[in-house]
Order: sequence, then structure tokens, then C-alpha cells
Amino acid sequence: MDVLKNPVPRLLNKAHHNIDVSKISDGANFVIRTLKSSGYDAFLVGGCVRDLILQNDPNDFDVVTNAKPNEIIKIFGRQSRPIGKRFKLVHVRSKDEVTEVSTFRRMPRRIKSDKNFRKRLKGDNEFGSISEDVFRRDFTINALYFDIDQKVVIDYVGGFYDLTDRKISCIGNPFERFEEDPMRILRAIRFATTLKLSMKNISLAEFSRCGGLLSNLSAARLFYELEKMFLRGSAAVVFNELVGLNLIHFLFPILDRNNMEDPVYKRSLDTIKIALQITDERVKMGQSANLAFLCAVILWSALKIEIQNLRCQITDESLIFDIAAENIISNQIKTIAIPRRVSNIMREIWKIQSVFENPTRRDANRLLQNRRLRAGYNFFVLRSKTEDYLTDTVDWWRKFFVVAKKMNKLPFPESQTYRL
Repeated sequence: MDVLKNPVPRLLNKAHHNIDVSKISDGANFVIRTLKSSGYDAFLVGGCVRDLILQNDPNDFDVVTNAKPNEIIKIFGRQSRPIGKRFKLVHVRSKDEVTEVSTFRRMPRRIKSDKNFRKRLKGDNEFGSISEDVFRRDFTINALYFDIDQKVVIDYVGGFYDLTDRKISCIGNPFERFEEDPMRILRAIRFATTLKLSMKNISLAEFSRCGGLLSNLSAARLFYELEKMFLRGSAAVVFNELVGLNLIHFLFPILDRNNMEDPVYKRSLDTIKIALQITDERVKMGQSANLAFLCAVILWSALKIEIQNLRCQITDESLIFDIAAENIISNQIKTIAIPRRVSNIMREIWKIQSVFENPTRRDANRLLQNRRLRAGYNFFVLRSKTEDYLTDTVDWWRKFFVVAKKMNKLPFPESQTYRL
């Protein structure tokens, strides 16, 4: 059955969805009620509805309305800010919370002979109704609307039942959805792994067929998605899935399968997986996770090889590290726009590895003042799991930290260091 020809929604009340409305943020409530009091329709939509149905706490709340962007801005005034080039969205600030508000849009008109669909799509951005808006969305589980007054879930495409059956399904033809926005490939993998869903109408062959589309994504959008994939408690399983589907090199080109024949890269893959598992454990315990640390781990093998190559070209050892780090980061940001605040931390973690590798008591005491001491040491301990020659040096540092702790010089609890 073609869902596009049956725009009749199922209205699911409290008896079906069991949504706890107390989990809806004050900001989202404020935005919806203000829009409704101004004469417009407004609903929660997308991931927040999905998470509420699953009894999870949403990370953020999105609102959709029939008010156009200029009308939304007129209503909220200085509390609002327009964003986006392709699609005009509005961010509305209420106290310390920002709620994203979009306007109902309709599906673009697809021309079968048009081989450059994505380029043409940029100019096709028309407002529509809720029954048209639903078919612009990526997956059925993200195409659910919630009316906070009636406490009703509005479902046009069977997303509620896909969710209860633990399945993820594209709306319409998967290749067309991925072609419209290749980010949906990564989102499908993230949702399937983090929410423990099986693929309904998306085959492994579909991922292989569409993988090349990822190279069309902007580096900035990929960084934003990377944060979601790696900092929400399921980084290890997402990474393994990307490796298994041969898609990881679209994010980190150095992890291309051809490079994996190099022993250095093979060892690094094990280190990366350990780092991701530890990150997941920290997130699940409510502790902080650092994307800079993970990126430093992922790119470490490339940095080591780059340093080796530069030693054949540059005689001044003091220049080699800075040039190598700059080369590796410059190449990576062509794919993922790692911001300077992140890349600077990566450099600092990398740079102090030489002190950890060849410690003297004088250098170790100086390092106690370094703000990246804990991250750098944990990075060093991780390396020791695949670089056996570092094991004895890790023991030296542990003994040094015991002494530093007794002298009240250790700037962090010893429990925050890795013991693998």
C-alpha cells in the first residue's frame, strides 16, 4: 500500500501511548500554547514524540506549526531567531531552553528524468499541511505528532506500530529518502543501534548502494551527527556497525579498509573500540564524555605514520610534531568540521604523549600542572593495551601518582584514571 495515497491519520489516545506529559519541557509547552493562543496549530513532532512513547527523556523538543517563519518571529519577537538556509526554521528561547519551530512543508515534486535531484531540491521548499508534512520526514518512527491538549498521538504512516514492533522503516522508497538527504543513512544506523530496532524496509544492499552519497554531506553537519553517535551511550555499537557496513571511511578516511592492512591501523582499531566502550560506560553512569578525546584516539595511528614520514623529510625534530598534527587535522576537517576548540584539545593530548613515553621525575612533576594531564594519561593507558612496550611505563606513572597523591599534588582523584 502506498502511504502517500492514504493521508488518513490514526489518532492514538492515552490508552495506547501512555505518554507522561510531565516530561514535556516548559519551553516546548510555552511555544505550543503561545502559537495556539495566536490562532495557529502547533504540535510536538519527531524524535521527542518517539522518545516519550518509549518512556525515555527526550534530549530536545521540536515543534511544528502552520504558522510561517515570519509569523513565528512576529509572535515571539526578541525571543526568536531565524536559522537555516535551505529550510527556514525558528529557534525560540524561553529562559535557558531553546525550542526549534518549523512550518508544515509539502513533498518536493520529483521529476523522473532529473538526475541532479538534490541540487534541484534546494529550490523546492514549499509550505504545506500536516498531512503533507509527514511525508517529508525520514522514518515512520520520527513522523509522529503529539497534541498536548488532546493528549493524542497523530500517526499517518504507521510509526507508532513500527515503534512498538521495534522496527525502523523509511517513509516511501529508501533510496529516494537517502538521496534527498544522505544524513538519513547515518541516522538510520544510529536509531537502529541505540534504540535496538531492526530494519524493516532497509536492506544492507541499500546501505552499500547509498554509501557514496555520504560524501555529499557538509562537514559541519557530519560533526553535529558525530556528537550524537558518539556521546549518547551507544558509540561502540554504532562504530562497529559503520565498520561492518564499510561506511566508517566516509567519516574518517584514514579508516579505509585498504589502510587496515597496515599493522599500526589494525592495532588502532582495537584501541578505538576500547575507548568507545569506556565512553559509553561513562555516559550511562551520568559522567562527562569528551569528543576531543575520542577523535584523538581515532586519528592517533595516522599521526604516528605522518610523524614517521616527516622524519624522512625534516631534520629539525622540534618541528615535526606540530607539522604532523596540522596535516592530520587539516585533512580530517575536509570531511568532518572538527571545531578548533576540539582540535586544540586533541593536539594537547597528543603532544604530552612523548612525556608519558619517556618520563623523568622532573618532567612528571611539571606535567602535574598540565590541564590535559588526566586525559593525556588515560589516552596513554589506552595505548598500552595494544602497544605492549608501554606496559612498564604505565606502572611507573601509577607509582608516581601514588606519591603525588600522598603529597596532595595530584590534581584529580585517582579513581578518574583508567585501569584496563
